[in-house]
Amino acid sequence: MAIEAARKAASRVDDETLKAVPLLAGFRVVPYYALTRFGKWTRCCANLNRRHQCVSERHVALRPRHGLLGKGQTDAAEQEFGKV
Repeated sequence: MAIEAARKAASRVDDETLKAVPLLAGFRVVPYYALTRFGKWTRCCANLNRRHQCVSERHVALRPRHGLLGKGQTDAAEQEFGKV
């Protein structure tokens, strides 16, 4: 339920709205926190190559990279962290 609520909140802030009101970026990152909180590493890692529209979103996108560590994929995690 928390993950679905996080996705719903994030989906209400489209790219155009984010450009107009950058303060809303906080809503866009909530799903990353929810997924990592509940250990949904596979779903976290599915977002690795997603384009991010703002700095805070790119920063929080590191969380899926932590998902690789959570899945025991240390080599892949090291490569991903090298891209940052």
